Amino acid sequence: MKNRLTIAILVACMLPLGAASTNSKGAEQHGSFGVSLRIGNPGSAPAKLSGYDLSVRHALFESGVPRNIALAAMAPKASNEDVAGLDDEMFRAASLAPDDALVQWLAATRLLAAHEEARAAITVETLIRLEPDNASVWALALSLAVARKDTAATDDALAHMAASTRADEHMADALHAWLGAYESHPRPLSAFANPAEASAAPFADAMAKASAAALPSYQPLVEACSTDAAHRRDVCATAARVMLYHATSLASRRLGFALLRTLGDDVVTPEDLDARRELAWINANAARVAGFSDLDRLAIEAHREDWRALGDEYEIMQRAMRRAGLPAEAPVGWAPSEADPIARAGAG
Repeated sequence: MKNRLTIAILVACMLPLGAASTNSKGAEQHGSFGVSLRIGNPGSAPAKLSGYDLSVRHALFESGVPRNIALAAMAPKASNEDVAGLDDEMFRAASLAPDDALVQWLAATRLLAAHEEARAAITVETLIRLEPDNASVWALALSLAVARKDTAATDDALAHMAASTRADEHMADALHAWLGAYESHPRPLSAFANPAEASAAPFADAMAKASAAALPSYQPLVEACSTDAAHRRDVCATAARVMLYHATSLASRRLGFALLRTLGDDVVTPEDLDARRELAWINANAARVAGFSDLDRLAIEAHREDWRALGDEYEIMQRAMRRAGLPAEAPVGWAPSEADPIARAGAG
């Protein structure tokens, strides 16, 4: 069951992906939200992307602003860069901004991934002080407990996840921060095969960076709720429903359902199946209604403004569906295709 759970979680965490193809007009840059932009002169695309990202990172570092330093430490690294030095910069940003939840979140996720347990613990404790009702914060505490093989702390983190009222991975906050960075440092028009795509580039870049930087690994949650821990079944189910119904990212909502399903078919309620169907409806239409599949400038601009105004991806996508003339909720009788990743994640 553990392997089954791992596979389901990995599939469930896939964000909506839009269909895209490379053609002779340029190389495509893909984001995790189904974003693709065609960069002029395909042969030099990797160098152009790398050079641009590095220039933005340098500007962020040089600003001296803790949030900018944290963003720069999360960005793609040069091949000869000192990874430990970036970890140091991230921890420095967190130390300079003890009341900035986004900076603490970015620092905690990076330091946990780097197995920097001592410094990660400081940022996780700060997040718990700032957001004790956030299940995603307690998921980081659980990751730390699992890494330390601390059973009591693992149980405590799971209990707090189950008692939480929300699950916020600060994806919207990360997107806002990255959007500000890219709008302040736009790509030159010469970088695009079609200059009309330039206006969408800051938003596309910000979405890709936000999804990559804000989402943590949920493998520790997988381990904590495996069949080897049957005594945690009820608390894992409650924590999973916090994610399914209250997470601010679609990825965490999908993960919540996948976790419920792998705990056992008898755990899943009709309401849970309805929630999974609504997620699949959004997934089936995401790239089109957001405007990225056909580079609809007005749709992309409206979608960008929704991200500026709202903090919940589920609500943002429902608004995009209505704007595109589609019902925000799945029509009666509609069922997801078996090719849909959410349908596969929920398969028995």
